[in-house]
Amino acid sequence: MDEFEDILEPRRNHFDIRFALKSRDSVPMYKYAKQQTRTQVKESVLASPRLKFTIDKISTEKGISRNDVEKEAEEILEDMAHSQSLTNLRTLAYIFPKLYKRLLRHLYVNRDGIEKLRSQVKDAPIILLPTHRSYQDFLVMTYVCFHYGLPLPFVATGQDFNNMKFINEVLRMCGAFYIRRSFGSDDLYWALFTEYVQTNVINGELPLEFFLEGTRSRTGKFLPPKLGLLSVALEPYFTGKVPDILIVPVSFTYDRILEEVLHAREMLGIPKPKESTSGLIKARTILQDSYGDIFVHVGDPISVREMAVPRIDRSVHNTLPRFLFNLSAAEQKFSAELAYTVQDYQLKHIYISVWVLCATLLAQKPQGYTLREFCRDVEWLKDLATNLGAKIAWPGEYSVQTLVTSHLKRHHTFVNLAHKNQVAVNAYEGSPQSQSPVEFSCLDEVMSLAVVPMGIAMYRNHLLCRLANVCILATSFCGSTEIKIHELFIRFWFLTRLFQTEFIFRPSVVETEFPATLKKLESCTFLQVSNTEKTVIVLSNGVKALQFLSKMIEPFLLGYWMVLQYLEQSPCKLENDNYSKTVAKNIQAHIAQKVIDGERKDFETLSLNLLNNALTSLVSMEVINKTKSDNGGSLTWKTEKIQETMNKLGVFIPGSEQNAGITKRGNSRGPQLSLTSKL
Repeated sequence: MDEFEDILEPRRNHFDIRFALKSRDSVPMYKYAKQQTRTQVKESVLASPRLKFTIDKISTEKGISRNDVEKEAEEILEDMAHSQSLTNLRTLAYIFPKLYKRLLRHLYVNRDGIEKLRSQVKDAPIILLPTHRSYQDFLVMTYVCFHYGLPLPFVATGQDFNNMKFINEVLRMCGAFYIRRSFGSDDLYWALFTEYVQTNVINGELPLEFFLEGTRSRTGKFLPPKLGLLSVALEPYFTGKVPDILIVPVSFTYDRILEEVLHAREMLGIPKPKESTSGLIKARTILQDSYGDIFVHVGDPISVREMAVPRIDRSVHNTLPRFLFNLSAAEQKFSAELAYTVQDYQLKHIYISVWVLCATLLAQKPQGYTLREFCRDVEWLKDLATNLGAKIAWPGEYSVQTLVTSHLKRHHTFVNLAHKNQVAVNAYEGSPQSQSPVEFSCLDEVMSLAVVPMGIAMYRNHLLCRLANVCILATSFCGSTEIKIHELFIRFWFLTRLFQTEFIFRPSVVETEFPATLKKLESCTFLQVSNTEKTVIVLSNGVKALQFLSKMIEPFLLGYWMVLQYLEQSPCKLENDNYSKTVAKNIQAHIAQKVIDGERKDFETLSLNLLNNALTSLVSMEVINKTKSDNGGSLTWKTEKIQETMNKLGVFIPGSEQNAGITKRGNSRGPQLSLTSKL
């Protein structure tokens, strides 16, 4: 476990004004840093060969005067560029501690990571890559840097925030630079964006900060890394403009996320309110609530040079114009490997809160527990997760009941502790608020009730994404207690391929993940591997654990099953301008109708995120085909392929044989072994 210190504690005992006005004369700087004002940076960008080439190209191809293109470039850059102001930052350094002291109990940071970063700031330009779970991520990162006297980052921020009057300029003066969510084939914007980022990276005056996931994860899971901005930021190293770049992974862990209800609603497809200053003012009611602790883990800096030297030949750029963005295939592959390396590091240093353990239990048993039973199971799950490699934020000075009750009270939006010490999910059948079965009359009622289970699942996913490989391997046993290693691997391979968009799996490493995961479960004395008979036996000590772990993945199995079932019963082609989202919405309505009819209670399967991921995965597996055209595009599929995939998936789902002729889960030595030939 890492050593953390609470950086809010000094603020509770000392004047905030003294903190805000403290000297920054000793802030470490990159040894080759080139200090430029905002105006000088813009002038450098506009005078760059890359931009001149792009302006000439656009002027020639589109028949637009060069002056008009230059004017457009200046306007875009003015709108994009940050204007970090120490005066503004000092003002916020006075305000934010007052807000954090009201909202939070603790703000923990690993001091060791900070000192490692401080010692290497002078060696190379810095890129900070935090996880992205909340709007406040970049403000927390800036606050941490200010507290420890580190250079304050300039931060890639979505254009949405630039539409918030007054707030947009406050964020800009904190170091935010605004970029569009996508800019496709807009050559001028691409050139300005690339040159602006690289000019700042080469100058090395401020660390660059952005989120590999591209956007906030609403699900609590990691999103696949977006490589565009990372590739742009790495190009100065590939082309020899900087000797090295240091990549710093940062993991944020929140006890309670400010936007938790908003995230749950968005997963159901309920549109989020547009970012606006008036919306921010209306949200001031959050100041009346408690949000627990935040853990910030600053990772060891990763040297791009040390990682790249064995495999990247930078001399290939010597014969190419330096103003053309042109990464080699090896450099593109390296960028992807670096992104996955960072996400591996981030994932391993996520701290699981007591509430996440509570949510994981309640997701499987929403009708509730007695408090005594609940505390017992929370402690059991804490030990299980720890043995499997998860890091648990578990203060040792408190009793289990004290910890559990405090977290339940903090998360009163989703759960309640009342009615003779019964722990239950709010507004759910069987909870104290709902003594009789819930009946629905319309889709809106279903979606309204689904918000709470969706929020519970979001927090459960914090642990699930950490234990995804273990949960998938546990599911691969299909309830049997003895299985051939080859058969187990085939099932594991199928599920990792099926869930490639749900969880972060490095490309082409299933072969190494399988034995590593098997060994992890064996070291916990849950399994016994017989190399002579090439079988795996579930020991009595592991039955409960494997059942629980496989239950964690069950909502995803059911969701994917429902998608396949819908496609099987539908025409084999859909054409639409927005066909993928249309299919997902139709499937969601189909599932909701089953809930209304009382046939299902699987609220998690209403998640549009899950349904879209299922469709994307099925396209990748070539179960369904996706084509694009000038009129939009289409999804097509063959009923035989859908049914074949349902047969494969049905093996893992208890009771699926009731929905179609699926081989029943059971002894792997029986008919279930036919799965190998199907795969």
